[in-house]
Amino acid sequence: MTRAELHAFLRKHRLAVVSTIGAASPQAAVVGITVTDALEIIFDTLATSRKYANLRADPRVAASDVRR
Repeated sequence: MTRAELHAFLRKHRLAVVSTIGAASPQAAVVGITVTDALEIIFDTLATSRKYANLRADPRVAASDVRR
């Protein structure tokens, strides 16, 4: 897959499953996403969410598309 193909694929998707590492186990959530021209995937979260706490402790994530 070329960079352009990856960008086009990501632009077609508005939702993704983002998985983070929690204190006891992995945790996953469906989030709204967007992608920049530099292929950065951006999503928002609240500072009070588990996802936020997980990311502060360990910034590694896994993401996948949401199949319908």
